[in-house]
Amino acid sequence: MYFKVDYGIKSDWLHNLNSFDIKSYDVYHLPNYANLDTYSHNSIAESFYYLEGDMHFLFPYIKKKIPDSDFYDFETPYGYSGPISTSNNKSFLEKAWNKCFNCLIEKKIIAGLVRFNPFIENKDIPSGSFPTSFDRKIAVIDFSHINGDSYLYDHLHPSNKKSILAAQRKGLSFYIDEAFEQLERFMELYYSTMAKINAEEKFLFSSKYFHSIKKCFEKNSFLVHALIGEKIISSALILSHGSIAHYHLSCSDSNYLTLCPNNIMLHECSRYLKNKGYKYFNLGGGTNNSMRNSLFVFKSKFANQLYDFYIGKMILNKDIYLKICSLWEKKVSSTIVDIYSNHLLKYRYID
Repeated sequence: MYFKVDYGIKSDWLHNLNSFDIKSYDVYHLPNYANLDTYSHNSIAESFYYLEGDMHFLFPYIKKKIPDSDFYDFETPYGYSGPISTSNNKSFLEKAWNKCFNCLIEKKIIAGLVRFNPFIENKDIPSGSFPTSFDRKIAVIDFSHINGDSYLYDHLHPSNKKSILAAQRKGLSFYIDEAFEQLERFMELYYSTMAKINAEEKFLFSSKYFHSIKKCFEKNSFLVHALIGEKIISSALILSHGSIAHYHLSCSDSNYLTLCPNNIMLHECSRYLKNKGYKYFNLGGGTNNSMRNSLFVFKSKFANQLYDFYIGKMILNKDIYLKICSLWEKKVSSTIVDIYSNHLLKYRYID
């Protein structure tokens, strides 16, 4: 039996990942990706690794200091990550989790939010060690069910076809930006989009985050753009690993939304990915778990599959966790308490 906690990119993390089949993990499990979260937040990227015989277990997470306390919590990297294991042996998983819990507790971590990956079906790896639950549906294009570009278009929702044709008639064009030549324009659109939805600054990705993706994920990422003339009016950041591509972030110039730039951008991007040999294009979910959420409805009009996205909630020190939650409830307004009462890391939300 062997176990270890690795920190960031200059560790054995990547070496340990090489013990797993490439199909059993995703871009969100890579140390370079997890380390991106440390640019925007006061946090540390870590991974717990457990080995017994020829059975391997790895769990990446982002450790964050809880404000006004001596304790920490964690979240798994933004996106679709969670634990990975080469074995479903119940005894092995129980020992791996017990050792993992002990390491987390020793680090004064009191709770953590786990995001699972529906493409590697790792939601059952906890095996009852902590509660997991369905969070929302995500929209997916499964290219293995699509033969030819015509069928890729034929399966689209009628209103989506109409929008794509309208965008084409209005002269919109599409551009694959593998070299990130238009990264500055992408960031300009991203920050203006976030400002329009009144996103809090602490939830924004930094410019260092985007430049690091360009540098560290040269073979696993690219930008896509929709243009009117020479002006980029919509952009998206695509991340990939193996046979899966992820619609990671997108942004648009709100002055041109009537031209349907996002519709043509997603459709042309889908064609590009299919021709590149990808099996899945993960469009993600909505801003909440409602099937009527406008963003989810938009994405669903491209998808031919809906996958279930699960999360897990881990409480490692119940007494301290409840105390911190109680102090938070006394500090914030009743409105904030009502909105975030069901969130595990609720105390991170303030007025």
